[in-house]
Amino acid sequence: MGACRCAPKKDKSKMNLRLLLAMVFLLYCGCGFAVEMSVWKSDEHTLVAYGQITNHSLDVFKSANIDGVTKLIITSQGGDIGAATKIGAIVFDRGIRVIVSGYCFSACASWIFIPAKEKSLPKGGAIGLHGGEAEFRMVRDLVEYTGEDPLKNPFLMAAEEANELYVRAGVDTKIHQKSWAETSSGGVRSTCKVKNIDGSVEEFEIVGNKVMDMDAIKRHVKRKPILCSLHGRLKDVLWFPSKEDLVSYGVSGMIDYHYPETSEDAQKIGQEYGVKLIGSWPH
Repeated sequence: MGACRCAPKKDKSKMNLRLLLAMVFLLYCGCGFAVEMSVWKSDEHTLVAYGQITNHSLDVFKSANIDGVTKLIITSQGGDIGAATKIGAIVFDRGIRVIVSGYCFSACASWIFIPAKEKSLPKGGAIGLHGGEAEFRMVRDLVEYTGEDPLKNPFLMAAEEANELYVRAGVDTKIHQKSWAETSSGGVRSTCKVKNIDGSVEEFEIVGNKVMDMDAIKRHVKRKPILCSLHGRLKDVLWFPSKEDLVSYGVSGMIDYHYPETSEDAQKIGQEYGVKLIGSWPH
């Protein structure tokens, strides 16, 4: 008589741990509620992109038929690092000139504007960077805690592709250490809320210390995850680097780059786009 083959019992602890990890990942992409990116051709050689970059944006970008395109006019608050990096690689490989219309923040600035072979920032526009290696390092640690293969983790795979794009473009990845220093309040950490069996809610912190974090996760792994919040990065604060800043990190191809002449000018631009811009204004 054959042995009874039962369906394997699901490990709820691992499921909860991966759910917590997924919640933390969402914090790093800078995603918020916004209009998803639309892409269209304004003429035979010009592509226009407007909106938040999501994992669907790459397909939208490719479907616009980019053959013969020499210019990309973009307006975006950022979004998914993986999609932004892949779009940035296409732009880089084809030598498409990136022109900012209004603003290009977060993933838009980091992975599309900066590595582009040619780029323009018209007067009144702004780019903005935030985040940095400290955040990537925390995610790598969290992946290690779950036992997941880092080579198969979508976020870390995207981060590796992003670093490779910078190498190809001759950009020093230390630019993100600078952006973190300008837009953070210190070390990065995450506060996670979980629900206990009795219905009460408990909080614990992930602080980037392997021993402490592993202990905290083990103590709470059987609870039901509710929400994780990122701390360390200043809300709605972006580093707007000067041309000199960018050149010092190996960024090239700036056809024109209009930088605010005064802090008052920068403040007005930031208010128009709903952010606080940090930079080295001449006056």
